[in-house]
Order: sequence, then C-alpha cells, then structure tokens
Amino acid sequence: MKRILIICLALLIITVTPVYASTSNNLMDGEVEVVSGPGYSVTVFYGDKAEFIDEERYNIRPMYDSFSYSVKWDPKTNTYVDGVSREYSDGELRSEIGLTQTYDPGILHVPQRVDLSGSVEGIWTGDSPYNADSISIKPTQTIWFSGSGFSISYPPSVSVSGSGNTKTFSWPTVTWNNTWNSTYSFTGIHGEADGITTGITATGASGFVTFRFGSNAYGVTSEVKVNWDWAGI
Repeated sequence: MKRILIICLALLIITVTPVYASTSNNLMDGEVEVVSGPGYSVTVFYGDKAEFIDEERYNIRPMYDSFSYSVKWDPKTNTYVDGVSREYSDGELRSEIGLTQTYDPGILHVPQRVDLSGSVEGIWTGDSPYNADSISIKPTQTIWFSGSGFSISYPPSVSVSGSGNTKTFSWPTVTWNNTWNSTYSFTGIHGEADGITTGITATGASGFVTFRFGSNAYGVTSEVKVNWDWAGI
C-alpha cells in the first residue's frame, strides 16, 4: 500500500511517496544475484579474483587521505564514482560507489526532475584469508532543492530522513557471508520540483561497507559529492 506524507510549512510543500522499482538483471559471467528487494539487488562474483581486481573501475584513494579525493564524473552517463581502501593483512578492503543522476534541466536550466540509481561494491583483495567472514553494505543518497516545494518517490525498502530542503535516503543493510566481494545496486529514487523556479538535484551519496574477519569488523566508506557545475548547470 502506498503512503503519502504531506508537510506544509508556509510556502513549503513536500510530498513523499514510496514506489516499487526493479533493478537490472544484466549480470556478467560468474556473477550471481543473492538478495533482491523493492528497488535493489545484491550480487556476488564467483569468478577469478585476480582478474576481477585487475579490471578495477574506479580510482582508489587511501581511506584517511582526504586530500586525495578521487571522485570522477562521466559526462556521457552523468555518473559520479569514488573508491576508498584501507590495508588489511596482505591486501586491501575497498568500498567503491557509483551514482547516476538523470535530470530534466527545466525551462530556466534549473533541474526540475531527478532520478537516482547506482551501486556500492565491497571488495577484499587479499588471499590471507581468501574470503571475509562477511561483507555488509548500506548505500545512502541525498537530494536538495530550492524554491516552493517538491515531491519525492522511492521504493518502500528505503527510509527517509532530513527536514527542510534536504532529504537523505537510506537503503537496508545487506550482509553476505563467506565472500570476498559484494555489489549492491539500487534504483527508483525520483524527485520532482513544483515550479519552474524550483531547483532539485542530488548532492551526494555514500557507500558504507563493513568487512568482518572473526570477531573484528572494519568499516570503509566511499562518497561522492555532486556539483551542479559538473552537470553543466
């Protein structure tokens, strides 16, 4: 059942509607979908580990090196990517995120509609041990707007927080045991402005990944920050 929340604060009107959405089933050889829900799915790759790591999609920055921010933007797909690593044993624990923002520039070239999708990947690159006991992933995204109000819709699996002109969307945490990799894909977050002078855009996304080895847990978070200028606004 859909639920609608309408908040009226002076001229501010925000409409929130959960909706169902499906993720893509285009899997590469050796990749298996292990968990799925409204708007998200989790896959694990069972192929060659070394080959998989060699085909790294994102630049990786050290976890504590804030001055080596490696966010990249692909103008063809409007996708922002980031990768973060921390050392462990004989390898690295990695969190990699990709956020795609599809938007309508509007009459005044201010984004008036935005759709978000993307993925977060957790990877353990070492061989000692070959697998982590578990990998847990939790993605979040944030939308910001200016003007009189906007409406947002999202899958019922997502929780929403924030007030005023900023909303943060948090997906459920998914844990998969005895693996060295896990990919969490998400889609179905939609925002729409109420007037031609209202702007709406994603401002960022985070990929929280926790690797567990025995009784020890290690967190690695990748993050992208969306700049309007990057989107040609």
